Amino acid sequence: MWIDVDEQMFHHIIFHCPLIENLCVVWCDGLSKLGLTANLHNLKKVRISGLKEVEINAPSLQSFLYNIGEGDTFVLNIDSSCDLKVLHLEGLSIRDQLFKNLMSKFPLLEDIHLQYVSDLKRIDILSQSLEKIDLDSCNQLVEAKIDTPNLFSFEYVGNGIPSLYFFRAPHQLKAL
Repeated sequence: MWIDVDEQMFHHIIFHCPLIENLCVVWCDGLSKLGLTANLHNLKKVRISGLKEVEINAPSLQSFLYNIGEGDTFVLNIDSSCDLKVLHLEGLSIRDQLFKNLMSKFPLLEDIHLQYVSDLKRIDILSQSLEKIDLDSCNQLVEAKIDTPNLFSFEYVGNGIPSLYFFRAPHQLKAL
């Protein structure tokens, strides 16, 4: 079902649905920012498109998909106490240091997908739990250093191939 809501109406809905597990907010013209900070202990999966300011405090959050439009700036605050396993970011402008901070905030990540992410030039990914990395159309990327002993899938799609360095990657790595 597709409905337009403003911030007050959205917060009213969320307040009265404390057991919600999956939330999808896609291109809602009535919303400019989204704050999910009240009693959402069961929230496991969030997909957001089109909002430039997002704050989430959900201890059970496992999957977060975020898309705002290619190269747009954003404010994103996800509570690091959650057990985030899946992070998909699309159409964002992310600098190297911000990416490093995001990676260090979520040590249990298993799957990261970056698509149309601009301003990202050099990344270092160090993770014991990461199993899958997808880099799609991150065309400013020139170097990626990846130290992930449990990685089984790596996919890169883009114009030109950046310098890729794999440390402790398993022999059965599937490169797509």
